[in-house]
Amino acid sequence: MPLTLHTALPADIPALTDIGRAAFAPTGPHTYWPRDNSLPAVNGPGPNATPASAVAAAASAGAIGDGGDGGDKATERPTDINALFRTQDPSKPEVAAEIRASYIQRYEKAFSNGDVRIMKVVETPDRGEGGDGEEQEEEAIALAHWVFHLAGSEEGREYVEKERKGEHVEEEETKYSAVWRAELKRDFSGGMNRARREIMKDRPYIYLRGLAAKPAHHRKGAASMLLKWGIERSDGAGLPIYLESSKKGKPVYEKFGFEILRVLEIDLEKYGGNGVHRQWIMFRKPRQKDVN
Repeated sequence: MPLTLHTALPADIPALTDIGRAAFAPTGPHTYWPRDNSLPAVNGPGPNATPASAVAAAASAGAIGDGGDGGDKATERPTDINALFRTQDPSKPEVAAEIRASYIQRYEKAFSNGDVRIMKVVETPDRGEGGDGEEQEEEAIALAHWVFHLAGSEEGREYVEKERKGEHVEEEETKYSAVWRAELKRDFSGGMNRARREIMKDRPYIYLRGLAAKPAHHRKGAASMLLKWGIERSDGAGLPIYLESSKKGKPVYEKFGFEILRVLEIDLEKYGGNGVHRQWIMFRKPRQKDVN
């Protein structure tokens, strides 16, 4: 089925939300981890047991940009940061609604920023593919969230000004609903924000804030289409691209010429999990087009 690239619009927020939720679903046996660390074995006894359907869905999920290599055995603590982000069972309708609302809010904020362009890849079924004489509907399967800091970022300019004065930049404290592990969310985003300010400062650049694809549509070329769109604009404008990547996304970005600048680490044991989560800070310099 053919794939096509489009500029996303505010009307696409529900579809973008579906992509984000699928792409960043936990990949291990746990779909969440309660604050009191009381989650029993998968399908084991107790009110917090993870439903088999949720486990199967989580085990098959994964995405460029997702958080980990999966998880340990169901009786052990999670190694996937996406499971630790969630403190309540996402199979419950009220929790799922809270998670969905947070994605919707994120994209609403993005569309209110004039420096943002969100691109989407749509899969269009060939005519007559639906079976029983019905045609399948087209589906948005991947997205890229680009931010064009053509005059440098506001946070970067603030960092440079405070650095000149010998002052410290305070992180803005984001409020999270009870379904999220706020302290982990803040440490995760705060570390990336600090690195981005320190590295890019007030220089103009293009920021790939997020790249996500539905797991069922991996390896179809959607990520490449989205990256090529941004790279063409990077090369045309003479601006570098900056991004943060998970382990799964890193090889894809390296294929397109991105280099590693720094590796950020979060000790998951501080939040009830096992192991260390890593995010790779990556950078691609613009390249001049060969006119010959």
